[in-house]
Amino acid sequence: MQSNYHGTAPYFISPAQGLLNYTKSVNLVPGLQATGDKSTTGIAAAAAAAAKAEVTIIVAGMSEAQEGEGHDRTDLELPGAQAELISTVTKAAKGKVILVVMSGGPVDLSAAKADPKIAAILIVGYPGQAGGLAIAETLFGDNPPAGKLTQTWYKASYAEQCHMTDMNMRPETKPEFPGWPVCIGRTYRFFKGDPVFKFGDGLSYTTFTHSVAAVDGQQGGAAQQGQQLEEITLALTAEELNAHIQETRYRPHQAPTVLSVAVDVANTGLTDSDETLLAYAVPPHAGQGGAPIRSLRRYERVAVASGAVERVVLEFTAHDLAMVDETGAVAAMAGGWTLELGQARMDVRVLA
Repeated sequence: MQSNYHGTAPYFISPAQGLLNYTKSVNLVPGLQATGDKSTTGIAAAAAAAAKAEVTIIVAGMSEAQEGEGHDRTDLELPGAQAELISTVTKAAKGKVILVVMSGGPVDLSAAKADPKIAAILIVGYPGQAGGLAIAETLFGDNPPAGKLTQTWYKASYAEQCHMTDMNMRPETKPEFPGWPVCIGRTYRFFKGDPVFKFGDGLSYTTFTHSVAAVDGQQGGAAQQGQQLEEITLALTAEELNAHIQETRYRPHQAPTVLSVAVDVANTGLTDSDETLLAYAVPPHAGQGGAPIRSLRRYERVAVASGAVERVVLEFTAHDLAMVDETGAVAAMAGGWTLELGQARMDVRVLA
């Protein structure tokens, strides 16, 4: 429950202890003795318990035995006999199955994701001292989830597609390692494969819609609420944006705002909840010639009551409409950009 930089917790609340705050009908069965346990002797007892339970919660994942500072993994599989535990228990379960995954890095959950009996997958990282309480509060609906994945979760085959000592993030144009296939890119910015879960994925107990409400920073001034904006032209040219970049190259966080976009976040469901709005910039010729597919530029978390609308203002700088070339130089790019603002989209043209 705690990771590499955990300090010393005075106590731990396990998932089972957290669930006991809500119901006394909790049957704890250790299907495996440790995360890397390859023995299958406890799986039959876990499956038998699941066959009687109204709901089955499987806690799986990793520990410092598999990952940590100076301790790399060589594969993306769940360690030990966990894959067999999950499939066997799920098959035997009378009711719905919830999979809780504790890990610092991604693991291949393709089989669990495709299994119709697994009603939910809750990825909790290493939840720490009161992690079991937080897990229970989320499963019982007292903590509506609003988190987003901070990593791309790849399929296990990815470990055989990209050599672990090749640090290039962009897709390879030629094999750098004899006997290895061409790497298809690293991270959501360059990866061209089909992930198990995408960077930024995350479900909620309610539903949201996002819409552009107003824009300030285009040629001709500000667009007011209700205007249709298929494409805007930025007030500053690429040359002017590059001047901003040079002036703030060592302090980009202090660069002036060149484009301000107001986004209305509407909670269209029945549950009060936070929403984490992710704003990506898609450059001209995205995914070609070394250009990223998309890059996260801004994010805001906002509490929205059921049936309510909250406005989020996202402020972009010249650095957000720039790319890094193979020499490490940062330059604003002229051409057609797209801002992906949650479900909303807006095209931005930067003149040369």
